Amino acid sequence: MVGIALWMTRGAWGGRPPAGDDVMAHITRADFGLGHLFFHGRLDGWFPRFMLGHREFLFYGQGFTALLGLLRVATLGGLSNTGAMKVAAVGSFVLFGPAAAFLARSLGLSRLASVVAGILALAVNNVYGVGLAAVFVIGLVPQQVAALAACVALGSAVRTLTDTDTDTDAESEPGRRARLRWPALCAVSFAAIVVTHVITIFIIGFFGVITVAALLVDRRPPARAWLRLGLAALASLGLAAFWAVPFLVHRDLHGPVTTWATPAIGRRLHDILAGNILFGPGIGWLAVAGLVIAAVMVVRRQPFALAFLIAPAAFLVLSHNVIHWWPDNEIAVQLANRGLGFAGLFALFPVAYGVGWLCERLPRIGALVALAGAALVVLVLPGWNRTGAELAHQQAPPVPQMREAAAQLAKVVPPGARFATQRRFPEEITDTGVSHPDFWLAQQSGRDTLNAFNAESSSVHDLVFAPEAIGNQAPDVTADTLAPLGVTHVVTVDPLTAARLAASPRFSMVWQSPPLAVFALMPADGQPPPASLLATSGPASASLRDPGPDHIVIDATAREATTATAAVAWSPQWHLRIDGRPAPLGRDKHNLLQFALPAGAHTVALSYRSDLADKAGAVVTLLTLLVLAAGLVWVARDRTRARASRPYPRRRSSSSSSRMSSSLSRTA
Repeated sequence: MVGIALWMTRGAWGGRPPAGDDVMAHITRADFGLGHLFFHGRLDGWFPRFMLGHREFLFYGQGFTALLGLLRVATLGGLSNTGAMKVAAVGSFVLFGPAAAFLARSLGLSRLASVVAGILALAVNNVYGVGLAAVFVIGLVPQQVAALAACVALGSAVRTLTDTDTDTDAESEPGRRARLRWPALCAVSFAAIVVTHVITIFIIGFFGVITVAALLVDRRPPARAWLRLGLAALASLGLAAFWAVPFLVHRDLHGPVTTWATPAIGRRLHDILAGNILFGPGIGWLAVAGLVIAAVMVVRRQPFALAFLIAPAAFLVLSHNVIHWWPDNEIAVQLANRGLGFAGLFALFPVAYGVGWLCERLPRIGALVALAGAALVVLVLPGWNRTGAELAHQQAPPVPQMREAAAQLAKVVPPGARFATQRRFPEEITDTGVSHPDFWLAQQSGRDTLNAFNAESSSVHDLVFAPEAIGNQAPDVTADTLAPLGVTHVVTVDPLTAARLAASPRFSMVWQSPPLAVFALMPADGQPPPASLLATSGPASASLRDPGPDHIVIDATAREATTATAAVAWSPQWHLRIDGRPAPLGRDKHNLLQFALPAGAHTVALSYRSDLADKAGAVVTLLTLLVLAAGLVWVARDRTRARASRPYPRRRSSSSSSRMSSSLSRTA
């Protein structure tokens, strides 16, 4: 299955970044997270690179960035962040097959059927999460990574409940391993999901509930098994507490959820069977046949058969209804799209069971027939192009003007200030060569951008979308909107918009090479320049002295006392000092930092600090690690004592000598 997956990703191999709308944004997050946070011993901090800044890992945890860092460490720095992104994108798809095989085996499928399930898992192709299209079209690599952990987490949870049932000697060495390895793996993998892609927890929770219900139909796990599963759940929460506690405390900072519309369930079923989503052409009908096989499995009292029969259909029905029950709930609006891949995986497990059952009865060549058949389903049934180069590919080379524009931005945008890029979808893709020129320019220039990525992370809900209107409104309106937000330069992606901005006195062309142009933005009369990150209600001047991401120092002079805003999104973790003395810090109607600036010349210092929630979460995680470490030491000592108390086995050499002596006697 690994070889098949590598073949399917062959189009992504090479020196350029993997394709995907979000890829350059993920690399930008990694650039900052690794270079400014992790490599300096910090778990989180203020991230200024997109929008008006936000806490980098508050709503999307550290897991994926940490993975890229581990890949770099494992290669002793041989991989760049972009190279690590390529390995993570390809590797997360390649390893999905083995992870699915582990889950299938945990759910009672035979070894052969589990391998077939791992191969068939590569046919899952949900563009909204899990599969080639998700990774290489949208760039949902963190969700694909979380999908691996989800398969392992659910599989190890099931084994925690079931493996002890067959352990007749609880004090035997296999019994000890069964007590420890599956709960430990369950705890670590669930914690990994939490800090990588939290929505996957709710998805796998749905399938986990149905799986456990199906288990209880046939057997009753002992109390000690439930206790171990409960301890694993507590351990996973403890391991992830350093992220989960701030996440829960600061829910008020959550921005709008940006997601895809959910179609009616009838339309979704039609698209699945037509091969437009989830599966390639023909495979949807194979999944329907799997429902028939699942019904046969129920009759044959195959373990977990009810889960295979019920889970996919139940997920479709529930996920397409919760959005009507709770239209404002951030989980409800994402569930139907994000979780569809797992519904497809569960639908294919009965097919793997049927193939395995049939081929295990063929003499000698049964395994070969099963594996070859599964490979043909994945590679041939959807068509060769749908399984390879058409989906898995590298990012297209940008037009030369893009590199020139990035170089210009690096030169003219001051550190700490930001630029804004006009959006003109979909024409911008053809004109620039990349799917998100705004993300690409931010990563390549190393400068901050007002353009939005992960709007859910921003406490500013309206102004972060201002670049979307650059080409659709009067230049003066654009200037008045962007200048108070610290935008010093604007990038246009079509000559018509460039001509309109060039005619305005508020914009000065810095560079042009059609279709791109870079403009400097002039402040309104009496206002500080945008590079100062300060805007005032009255006349004032200002300059940015220290542009640090979490420590901003501004020299400001006001003729009279005035209200001022800093071009930074509000968070209670920001603190203000004016001339070295603490001062009140609030927020305006847009959730920008706001404060009173006295008349005269002053030094304004804004600092971002960790709070009680950060410290409490870190302490819980540290205590959890200490408890787990103490448990490992105790288990190691227990095993050592158990081995020491056993009688020594007869020495092999003596037996060999006796057998040799007998043989020599018979020969004589």
